[in-house]
Amino acid sequence: MSYYPLTTTGKAVAAAADAAAVRTAAGVGTIATQDADDVNISGGAISGVTAAFNEDVEEISTNTTLTTGGVKIVSTSGGAVTVTLPAASGSGIRYDIKRGGPNNATIARDGSDTIDNSASNYSLANGECLSLVDQASGKWVIV
Repeated sequence: MSYYPLTTTGKAVAAAADAAAVRTAAGVGTIATQDADDVNISGGAISGVTAAFNEDVEEISTNTTLTTGGVKIVSTSGGAVTVTLPAASGSGIRYDIKRGGPNNATIARDGSDTIDNSASNYSLANGECLSLVDQASGKWVIV
């Protein structure tokens, strides 16, 4: 028969009186009791985790001012399209915008906002995808 000594944590887990005490001894806290499809993390940081997010994909074929983040496909088969960004405020919202079609697609700034420190609008080439993040007040950055 082999004997394997328990670590301090192993001893604490073995001596725990209930499930809550086991979680405390193992250092997992309350996250272990949350539903897999409804996890709430407040404070702290997560490292070494790969996450996948489901985003809606919206097709745009007319001049539009964006209001919600996500993936935008700009269809220019019916003519040129201008997509105007909302005023940058530092919200962290992200847009992934792709042009599909033969006509021009322009990403327009709101007021005096900048796109990657440029005071010019951005012209998308056919098939090009541009990822933008609202980094600070008046400042969109290409990522």
